[in-house]
Amino acid sequence: MPDFSTLCKEFENARNLQKPFVVYRKPGTLDVQLFVQKDSSVYRFKTEREAGFIFSPFNVNRAGMFFPSEKCQFFSADYKESDLENCSVGKKVELKITEDFDRREQYLTLVSHCLDFMRRTGTRKIVLSRKEEVQISGLPVVCILRNLLENYPDAFVYIWYHPSVGMWAGASPETLLSVEKDQFKTMALAGTQRIKGDKELVWGQKEKEEQQIVTDYIKNELGGLITRISPAKTIRGRTGCSYLYRVGRDINERFWTESN
Repeated sequence: MPDFSTLCKEFENARNLQKPFVVYRKPGTLDVQLFVQKDSSVYRFKTEREAGFIFSPFNVNRAGMFFPSEKCQFFSADYKESDLENCSVGKKVELKITEDFDRREQYLTLVSHCLDFMRRTGTRKIVLSRKEEVQISGLPVVCILRNLLENYPDAFVYIWYHPSVGMWAGASPETLLSVEKDQFKTMALAGTQRIKGDKELVWGQKEKEEQQIVTDYIKNELGGLITRISPAKTIRGRTGCSYLYRVGRDINERFWTESN
């Protein structure tokens, strides 16, 4: 097994040669995984029997991009804090985001419309988001990986790249699906509040309602596909950010099969 610095050099080399790759680490582990595709072809995910790494949009009508195992080189390495320091090249880049007041007013208007819609229709929850575009130069990809690993130990962190699409990087504390035999587990994650030092957190009715909405939605959507939902347990923990806690709930289900 290569050491972590060797793994960093492998995916930096893949990036420089514009080879498709994904480097990732699962939550709460030390094992960093790297897939480097041997060619630049675009492969599509076709069946769950295929082995590899899939990167898929939320739109079910669009096929996910797929790195097939047989088309990839695979590397794996454990890391320690000292490894991260050795892998740090370049200096951290200060990001300056200039607020666009016109876009801000547009967003506030949208919030107002959503609140009005919720009052009129009884809708319980709407999630709004907006994006910020920032130009970055002089920040090596390995530094992005280092920052992800350091700052989000309890999240799934990744950097994904394909020359025909571009690069994506992220950290998610939420498990979409975990499967073992005929059982699977998902997570209803919602309810956020700021961490204030060592002060004990008190979850109010607002956060509990936010989380319950997500739990109810998942149970309702899966109700016709499963035979049993086990009692859920509530979990509380850091999202990976230094200032946020979220309240979540693990939900265990059993697949519906003809034999049942």
